[in-house]
Amino acid sequence: MKTARAGDAVGFRDFPSRFTARAGLIDSRSSPVRHFWLVFIDTHDRTRGRFPVESLTQDQFLETYRGFEAALQAEGGFATGAHLNLEAGKAYCVTAAESEQAVFAAHEKIGLPYDSICQVRRVTGMDMR
Repeated sequence: MKTARAGDAVGFRDFPSRFTARAGLIDSRSSPVRHFWLVFIDTHDRTRGRFPVESLTQDQFLETYRGFEAALQAEGGFATGAHLNLEAGKAYCVTAAESEQAVFAAHEKIGLPYDSICQVRRVTGMDMR
């Protein structure tokens, strides 16, 4: 069984079961198999040519995002959400995957350009004490 250092990786039990069920992944709470996922944020910015130049509706964004979710699931990861400003043409997508390569491959599969993909970890006030 792999043991993660605090903040390095996220186990399934750290995500609500709706994420694991939606992604079709094994929930480690009921399985002897334990998976740990790294968390990534990828960015898309219109000023850098990585977000559509034309006006984009919320429905159009969601259609693209659903395609990204499916591509990421095919790579063994899952999307946990996105922070979006349609007017400014910026999106910050949060994903969980075993590697940065999986997130990269999901973007490539659907032809979705990005500015950066960065592994991150959650830090709270309790972590800083």
